[in-house]
Amino acid sequence: MKWLITGGSGQLASTLSILLERENTPFLAPNKRTLDITESGAEKQIIRINPTLIVNCAAFTDVELAEYHKDDAFKINAVGPGMLAEVAKKIGIPFIHISTDYVFAGDVDKEWTIKDNKVPASVYGKSKLQGEVYVNEIYPEGSIIFRTAWLYSEFGSNFITKIMSKLNQGGEVIRIVNDQYGQPTSALSLASRIIEVAKSPITPGIYHATNSGRATRYDFAMKFAELAGISTSRFVGVASKDFASKFVRPQFTVLDNSCWSETDFPALPSWEVALEEVLPRIIGKAV
Repeated sequence: MKWLITGGSGQLASTLSILLERENTPFLAPNKRTLDITESGAEKQIIRINPTLIVNCAAFTDVELAEYHKDDAFKINAVGPGMLAEVAKKIGIPFIHISTDYVFAGDVDKEWTIKDNKVPASVYGKSKLQGEVYVNEIYPEGSIIFRTAWLYSEFGSNFITKIMSKLNQGGEVIRIVNDQYGQPTSALSLASRIIEVAKSPITPGIYHATNSGRATRYDFAMKFAELAGISTSRFVGVASKDFASKFVRPQFTVLDNSCWSETDFPALPSWEVALEEVLPRIIGKAV
């Protein structure tokens, strides 16, 4: 078995790489410079690699920047996944694609189900939804789409690494949004589930793959500080309207994870348990 993981420099691909190395599973995880899924030669390049599974971790994830770079966001988040679905179908291999909670409007205090209407409010959400549409149109019989949210790890830039950076800078109050609810999700939890599904396939389709429970980013930061033994005296919870931004993020994008009851796998663990598990990796990386 040889995996091809696109977006190899990202936090999910990096986490997957570590887990696959431990299992001695052959894989390639090229970064964008080595394999750009938006370029015309990418399909031929993948065919030459001849993988037995493709996992698409490549994405334009900067939500605010996407508002100003719509074409780039759609190329990476929609056109690219469509191409990958086409090549996976041509080779005859499974395709796993990563999507987002932002495909939903997030304007209702409810857990969003897989079948709920998708009315994304942002360019990022719209581009990711279009990616889902392309994948399902092109290769529904061989594709699995995992919607996830608020991904974090010891790799790259994410909410936790940003909080740690601000703490290390010292002095100033750290303002954290406390009125938007979502599901902090450990890249380790998601990567582990991807590997489990690769070993014991599930029915193709869309699955919500977030750590269970709900939290605001303020809740997330406070729990991180508690587990890490860090003072929270500089943390101040604020309303999202207090941040200067032209883009308004969804207020409530908690995903319903009951889809796992129809499989042989449990839902992913709670976000608190997942954070406690991965915290030593994050602290160790920062030291």
